[in-house]
Amino acid sequence: MYPPANHMLRDLALVLERGGGLVDRVVIPTPAEVRGAHGGVRAGILATGVDVVAAVLAVRSLAPDWLATTDLSLWTYGTPQRGPIACEARLLRSGRSNAVVEVSLYDEGADRAPVGVATAAFARIRRERAAEPADFFEERKVIEFATAGSHLDRPFVDKLGLTVGDAARGIVELPRTEYTINSFGSLQGGMVAMLVELAAEAAAGAAAGTPHAVLDLSIRYLEAGARGPYRTAATLLRRAGDQILARVEILDVGADKCMAVATANTRAAAMVAP
Repeated sequence: MYPPANHMLRDLALVLERGGGLVDRVVIPTPAEVRGAHGGVRAGILATGVDVVAAVLAVRSLAPDWLATTDLSLWTYGTPQRGPIACEARLLRSGRSNAVVEVSLYDEGADRAPVGVATAAFARIRRERAAEPADFFEERKVIEFATAGSHLDRPFVDKLGLTVGDAARGIVELPRTEYTINSFGSLQGGMVAMLVELAAEAAAGAAAGTPHAVLDLSIRYLEAGARGPYRTAATLLRRAGDQILARVEILDVGADKCMAVATANTRAAAMVAP
């Protein structure tokens, strides 16, 4: 069964709400454990919600075939967030080879103030028959990922078992565990975004001498990342005032392959914090 009992999606307590034959939205709770140095919800957490709601909408549009994420981009407005955050999906395209979904993010605790917008693209994987549970296509359904035993008792990042090898070079390493894999056994798409965020923040913070927070990111997924461990490296591309743009690569060390490349726009955390 996916996700397993001890999994990041369960600890994040995401709630998937479907309606009218389409995936409607994912709601992300926003406790202190998922917030960054700027006080807002981490970009990697927002991207995880985007990845989940966009993938479920896309796979329903591509059924009985399956999919793989190829691109994910997230732009946030850098505003304070009360939460919870709603990620609401809209299908832009469903064709013979791919599907594209747009996701709008809103702050449910602040009169649905806009938080950001995202797009996600998926490649169609052909198969003869669907493998989803029989109720997957119910008209209306609410799925709560949290279970009685799932919770965050410390910051989400601290639970991942990460090690930072060289902050200035954005080198962060993550072991492959059941906690962060997807239903194919490779690294979960939102976790890829989290690694991009942490690598960019480490490199930008080291260069600026002050904590930075990722506001926007754009990821190109190249390989599934089925072996692990996973290691990042960041290169700073541009610095303008309190903003730094970084390029991040993620390597599947066990497979000796680059599994994703990304860009991330960071800003001094003090300039974003409420």
